[in-house]
Amino acid sequence: SRFTKQKSHAPSVKVAPNWTSESNSNAVYHPSAQSLADAVYLQGVVVTNNTVAFPKSNSPRIIHVIGENENNIRGCIDEAADMMGMRSLHVGGLAAFLVHYNSIYNRDDTRSLFTGGLSDKLKGLAAALEVANQCSPCIVHVEGLDHELTPTTGHMADASGREEEERRILQVLCDKTTSSRCFTSNSHIGHDLFLTSCTAPKVVIVFSTSDSLPPGPISSSLQQTSISIDPPDTNYARALWDYDVDGTFELLSASLIGLSARDISYLRQGFVHEWTKRS
Repeated sequence: SRFTKQKSHAPSVKVAPNWTSESNSNAVYHPSAQSLADAVYLQGVVVTNNTVAFPKSNSPRIIHVIGENENNIRGCIDEAADMMGMRSLHVGGLAAFLVHYNSIYNRDDTRSLFTGGLSDKLKGLAAALEVANQCSPCIVHVEGLDHELTPTTGHMADASGREEEERRILQVLCDKTTSSRCFTSNSHIGHDLFLTSCTAPKVVIVFSTSDSLPPGPISSSLQQTSISIDPPDTNYARALWDYDVDGTFELLSASLIGLSARDISYLRQGFVHEWTKRS
């Protein structure tokens, strides 16, 4: 996946082909994509001692990832969706999504003044979930959740206000993500643990933040631990370097490893430009 420097707030839906890791054995994925795909796979089931327990059908299926956009969170989620045969929808600002949604579907909500506040953000979340349900199975990625809600630290902190905001977000998720799809498998997922059947939600929500979630309703609703979005490893850095088509990666790898995905892609563009200009 190539990383662009500019961040778009427009609705972005990626139609993922029904690929599997077996059919793409030569593909190079984001180093955190497999962990995220595993988390999506296990969203519909809890397994203990060969006993399969299914969460309540109206429980929102939420995954939390920690990382910076510069390490290509969007690309990581797209690749995890590819692995699971799902689509992905990125929401870079809930209120902004509502504006785009209304313009695309010619919906003019004149009942209230648009302020970009919590009410508009909740409407934006509901709109994103509506789109996701229409093109399910789908992963909805809400970027920068920590920027959408009231902070819990600093001079603007409001713990009770933040808790109420999180409760209202979870209520929207419960109202809009109640259906699931069933499938059967025969997968060995651990020591003496086998998954023979599973109910997978049609929509999985991924919240991304730059840091850990504070204690609250959303963190309490997570079924799994948060997933860290790692910087590029050697294989992924080589892929960002146009798969080393010109044989320069090994020469420069010592300087590239440790940089973000954004920086590697940006340097590659500049390198190719200079290389072409001098040749």
